Amino acid sequence: MRKIHTVLAAAVLLLLSTATANAATAQPWNFSIPGAGGSGTVGTEGGVATATGTLTVTDPDPSLCFFLQVGTPWWGPLKGHDWTSSQRQCGPGTRQVTATVKDPGYGPPTARLCSDVDKCDRLAFSNHTVPAEVRSGVDVISAGDTFSLALKNGKVTAWGTNRYGQTDLPQETASGVSAISAGANVALALKGGKVLAWGLPEYTKVPAEARSGVSAIAAGGVHGLALKNGKVIAWGATHSGQTDVPAEARSGVSAIAAGGNISAAVKNGKVIVWGHTKENGVKDVPAEALSGVSAISVGETNVLALKDGKVIAWGSDVGGLNDVPEAARSGVRAPVAGPFCNYAHKGDAVLGWGTIGALCAVPERAASGVTGFSAGRVHNLVLKGGEVFMWGQLVP
Repeated sequence: MRKIHTVLAAAVLLLLSTATANAATAQPWNFSIPGAGGSGTVGTEGGVATATGTLTVTDPDPSLCFFLQVGTPWWGPLKGHDWTSSQRQCGPGTRQVTATVKDPGYGPPTARLCSDVDKCDRLAFSNHTVPAEVRSGVDVISAGDTFSLALKNGKVTAWGTNRYGQTDLPQETASGVSAISAGANVALALKGGKVLAWGLPEYTKVPAEARSGVSAIAAGGVHGLALKNGKVIAWGATHSGQTDVPAEARSGVSAIAAGGNISAAVKNGKVIVWGHTKENGVKDVPAEALSGVSAISVGETNVLALKDGKVIAWGSDVGGLNDVPEAARSGVRAPVAGPFCNYAHKGDAVLGWGTIGALCAVPERAASGVTGFSAGRVHNLVLKGGEVFMWGQLVP
């Protein structure tokens, strides 16, 4: 019955439950979806779109929460809205709700009602689907293809798609973990120098050498990397050579990264890349990235390097992935490569570029106060002073 309920809710939501307002005049909204209803106004003032009103929940399930969203349209090929969510009402009751989002002026703002189980959260920025135990006090985040990991006080929490066991946490991840990494269908954690792996079983068999003394980990599509005393150790899928560690990466390495079928390492400031058999230049490291590099990040088809605060990009340039914006050419803290978009963490803001996915357009709430960021396939994770937010598809 719950599945039928949610399908009906989504249908009513898409067909009936929208309200728009022009920039000059707030317009009323009055929605009724299965389990909830409400009324209020939506409009824009001073460049900020606001939806506010009263939300009444009648669904008897105390674990099912409803909320109001306000969205503003994006311009050009991105074809979407920047949504933010209000406070939630869980179980029967009535409350005042307000949601705000920056309005770039490309069209009238829109309001809608949603529940935790509706699919209306695509392209939203919210924490309403983040597990309650990791909505605050989190130290590290990592976004996989369609699942997420968070590390809080040494304990790993996972949520999202579980088709291959990505969220079936091993008992050892309940305490003492110091690092996490989410890939496409595999996940890794580091505990006391030992690598823990779970997900797609045939690609999570950690070699004995990586069960002690490891200092860093990186999860790719279906392979893993570990760094031990400057040596890269690799396991998992081998079809693209992503686990064929070159001799150069078996000593003196200071950083590792993995994504898709690509593996990468930094040695004495030089980037080394292997795997990915397609001819898109991903292994053709530019001269600029052969010295002075301090950090790297790997997407599905491209690589990012950080040199003196500047992001260097190469590999596939589909959708402008290699068109690093001027703002990301100085002062960057960390590069973050995604499947469809690239990002840079600069100061306390996230910068994004690329034109394939709507995730490339950074929402206002990720433009300040950001302390950590991780890119997935259909969603991103944002850490703001220990608070975890999801941006994109909140229910992968």
